[in-house]
Formats: sequence, C-alpha cells, structure tokens
Amino acid sequence: MGKEVKYIKPKKFFEVFQQISDELYEVTFEKKDRQLLYDRNRWIRDNVDWYEYLSNNEFDKDVIYNQSEL
Repeated sequence: MGKEVKYIKPKKFFEVFQQISDELYEVTFEKKDRQLLYDRNRWIRDNVDWYEYLSNNEFDKDVIYNQSEL
C-alpha cells in the first residue's frame, strides 16, 4: 500500500449552487430573446433523415447522440 489516499475537502453546497446560478444568469441575460426561443427540436426534425434514428451504424448513433449539444 504505497500510496496514501488524501482527503479533499468539498465545497459547501450553497457555494456550488451560487456559482451555477451566477453562470446561468450571465449566459441567459447576454442572449437575445430570439436566441432563447431557438427551437432545436424543430431544426433536428427538419434536417435529419429518419433512417439515422433506426440505424445500428456507429456513426449514425454518434450523430444522434451529439445532436443534443448546442
């Protein structure tokens, strides 16, 4: 047992929530209304072929998986 496990003191949960809140506030208020109302699902429906959803091809699976990223 050559390596000793070191304890890492976690941040307080309310500090983490505050950081998340601050980041969301900055990101949300920098965008215009049009950007906040962007309909990603409509874009996917109009631009993706249905066969990709049914495919077992790894590339098609990756495409579908990565569509949720903005």
